[in-house]
Amino acid sequence: MPPISEKSRRPHRHRKIQARVAVVGGGIAGMASAARLAASGCQVVLFEANDTLGGKLSDRHSAGFRFDCGPSLFTLPETLEELFSDCGKDLRDYLQYDKLDLITRYHYGKGTYVDAWADQEKLGIELYDKFNEDPEKVRKYFKKVQWLYNLTAPVFLRKSIHRRSDLWSFSNFFKLFALPFVGAFQSLYEFNRSAFDRERTTQLFSRVATYNGSDPYKAPGTLALINHVEYGLGAYYPRGGMIAIRDALKKLIEELGVEVRLGTKVERFHVFQNRILGVKVDGERIPFDRVVSAVDIAYAKEYLFSRDLLEPKMKAKDLGMSAMVFQWGIKGSFPQLDLHNLFFSRKYRKEFEAVGSKQVPQESTIYLYVSSKLNKSDAPDGHENWFVMVNMPCDQKQDWEKISQITRSSILARLSSELEVNVEDLIVDENVMTPITFEKTTRSYAGALYGPHSNSVFSAFRRYPNKHPRIHGLYFCSGSVHPGGGIPICLHSAQIATRWLMDGLHKSKGKHRSHSSE
Repeated sequence: MPPISEKSRRPHRHRKIQARVAVVGGGIAGMASAARLAASGCQVVLFEANDTLGGKLSDRHSAGFRFDCGPSLFTLPETLEELFSDCGKDLRDYLQYDKLDLITRYHYGKGTYVDAWADQEKLGIELYDKFNEDPEKVRKYFKKVQWLYNLTAPVFLRKSIHRRSDLWSFSNFFKLFALPFVGAFQSLYEFNRSAFDRERTTQLFSRVATYNGSDPYKAPGTLALINHVEYGLGAYYPRGGMIAIRDALKKLIEELGVEVRLGTKVERFHVFQNRILGVKVDGERIPFDRVVSAVDIAYAKEYLFSRDLLEPKMKAKDLGMSAMVFQWGIKGSFPQLDLHNLFFSRKYRKEFEAVGSKQVPQESTIYLYVSSKLNKSDAPDGHENWFVMVNMPCDQKQDWEKISQITRSSILARLSSELEVNVEDLIVDENVMTPITFEKTTRSYAGALYGPHSNSVFSAFRRYPNKHPRIHGLYFCSGSVHPGGGIPICLHSAQIATRWLMDGLHKSKGKHRSHSSE
């Protein structure tokens, strides 16, 4: 990382203003919002219903194993660097991380696999050796998605597309005008299929749609920019595991004086005449000047608005995918596995057709994450910790106990065949997570881990804005609102919401001074 100057470490003191702000939800977006607001001079109280911070970024300890329960990959570290710098801190004092040489190992049966190297030239050679894919086409593809990222990221990731001053500029107008020419009206699969000769290469680069709970056969081609994020800008892994990111943010907000109330569930937003007045906790109304909601937007619509302000429910068809996770403590070591592994379904398109219809796929793509490959303390000697995940529809009152039994048998059969060993005999510790689990532990409505899907070119514009359109003083950030899910995108969401909030506070302060002088 480049050195951070003493000047850049200082918070923007000239922008400081006193205000009492509630942040509801202690996930990544909530902690980042609390940090920025506290560094700007606000008195911040963060409410978290669980007994720990982190939201989806949590872990589980059992029988000498440690399992991550959420994200397993870290990209765009500069978003974290910027957050800490804006708060007058140096990220390197809180978090250490390393760039991955090998991002994902893709398994195709009978011991055949493809290593998705971070080095683009090396990956091109790998795809030529394994698929006979033209390396020149791989190089052209990476140039194209880099251009796509540079064109769209400043508009759709770093700014609010719902705020007139952010969106309507000459440069942004040009970028929006260019959307039809950069794959926006193609599916991601179609965008990638036109770039490559081999179906497996197309499948490999189309998988990124699932990162935000979407269908690669329906999501817009612009999502191909994620491949630039991973292979152009790099994928990283924190020392100490993914949980180290949560711990760094937790330390930051503690140092900035944020009051954290764990095990405290906010029951309602307190609103009067379309103005936020505070929150209701344990039947008591607690006054605040502003409120930042950092919980799942569908959950907020369902539970946090009073009856007279009740927002329309999120329709099931608009919700993205959920998942089923098996955390297995495994006796033995498997050199054919790396940190991140993927076993594609042999009926990939049908898998997404089923999930899109809120059905359980007959065969699922298996994601297998083994953090003990890098973080040796995550498993006892001679053992590995397996985080096994498959795509699932969100909860529509299915029989998840029965589904988990059927899915478990299917996964074990597939992995046993691939690894040529009876995997079930090696399991010494086990935990199962279903959409019901995710809804209960992370308030993800119906267990939809990523909030609304992005299965249309207009999905970005349909995501809920970072400020309530009618209620003054109520702001939103999380993976379920603009600009979307994932650690760095949640950090952008927090930055957009808090910038909007602070701008409003400064305008209010200016009006107050103007009236006083009169």
